[in-house]
Amino acid sequence: MNISVKTFFLFSLVTTICVSCKNTDEPEVNQKRTINLVISGSLSTILTVQELKSISNLTLSGTIDARDFKTIRDNMSALDTLDLSVVTIAAYKGLEGTTDETNHEYLANEIPSDAISYKLWNLHLILPNSITSIGNYAFTNIYSIRKLTIPNSVVSIGRCAFSSCGFDSIILPSSLKIIGQEAFSRCTRLKYISIPNSVELIDGYAFMHCPDLIGITLGNETSFIDKDAFDFCPNLEYIEISPENTKYSSNDGILYNKKKTVLIKCPEGKSGNTTLANSLIEIQDGSFEYCTKLTGILLGSSITKIGNNAFYNCNSLTEMNLGNSVNEIGNEIFLSCDSLKTVTLNNSIKSLPNGTFHDCINLTNVSLGNSIVSIDDNAFMGCRKLKTLTIPATVKSIGICVFTDAKELKSLYILSKTPIPFNSPNFVFDDDNFLNCNLYVPLGSKSSYKSNILWGRFINIFEM
Repeated sequence: MNISVKTFFLFSLVTTICVSCKNTDEPEVNQKRTINLVISGSLSTILTVQELKSISNLTLSGTIDARDFKTIRDNMSALDTLDLSVVTIAAYKGLEGTTDETNHEYLANEIPSDAISYKLWNLHLILPNSITSIGNYAFTNIYSIRKLTIPNSVVSIGRCAFSSCGFDSIILPSSLKIIGQEAFSRCTRLKYISIPNSVELIDGYAFMHCPDLIGITLGNETSFIDKDAFDFCPNLEYIEISPENTKYSSNDGILYNKKKTVLIKCPEGKSGNTTLANSLIEIQDGSFEYCTKLTGILLGSSITKIGNNAFYNCNSLTEMNLGNSVNEIGNEIFLSCDSLKTVTLNNSIKSLPNGTFHDCINLTNVSLGNSIVSIDDNAFMGCRKLKTLTIPATVKSIGICVFTDAKELKSLYILSKTPIPFNSPNFVFDDDNFLNCNLYVPLGSKSSYKSNILWGRFINIFEM
């Protein structure tokens, strides 16, 4: 036999034998294993590297701690079923847990922070029956979780604990008291959520960016709901509160305080026209933010205060009448209301705050009432369709950039006989306004306006 042929034959034979031996030593792929951990933190020592990589279905019993969660998270890439129902979670303090913090202290009976976060597994997860809390970022970004029942022993859910998970539904336990910041944020498949009677606190952005969320029902004991808890949920149609709740109430799917004197949050998916409660006194900051489907809002007869950014980005509103009782409005209340054309203010409002109509690009008709004392910065900035405006005689000051980018302004009627003071002569109007807008002033006051450092820049000044 030729030497080269003989060498090739022997090499092939040896390789085949080695591969065969290797295959018989490796564990089966997709293994199902049940392991009892007598000593917490020992999972990585019980299983070989090959076993860690190949086990797909794991049931644990005994006692585990943050080190075992780290082993599961970082080394068990084939896992698709994890049953922890009967384990007990022990406390641990040290460097080998799930977080990057040095010498972090992990509590007993708590799913540790970052336990199994940022894993794109197709994971079926059964939580321990004995846990009392779920730590921050515990299951962040496990989109494959479709349904989860949280054990009826859990009292608190930490920050971002289930953020970006793929729930179709979630069952919260009757033991739960605290839902932390962003706990269920970005759960893009979640459609309905029922908050148990036991829940006392819902923290900021708890359900933020849940685009499919349609409805939320809250129970009896909730005593604190952060005003931003349900932000950026564009299809949220209603927030319902148990009649027995002593702190909150709802009317037409809108969240109020118990006496319906303060409006806290209108769900962003609410559409059409809505009539607010007659008992309403105050609309809080940002209450109607991003309610892009609302076409009309009828205010009650008792309302006196509207907070900052109250109607920000209500893009379908075409007309707003603030009624006769409102005497205080916040900054930028109509910011970026793209379709808003007509606004009527009453004679009780004394200030047009910063950015009141900022970027209301289709605003054409504004009635300011007869009591406005100040028009603050950016009030009409970006009002590109505004052609005419009457400024009452009561106005004593005008801020900067008030008419910046109000390109179509053609007629400005000033009812004050003396020129209205301003904060800066260079940043009130665009240069085009001085050329293209006619300034109308009271009879006998043209000369004083003409000699003013700001008003005198208008080419066309007429007495009326």
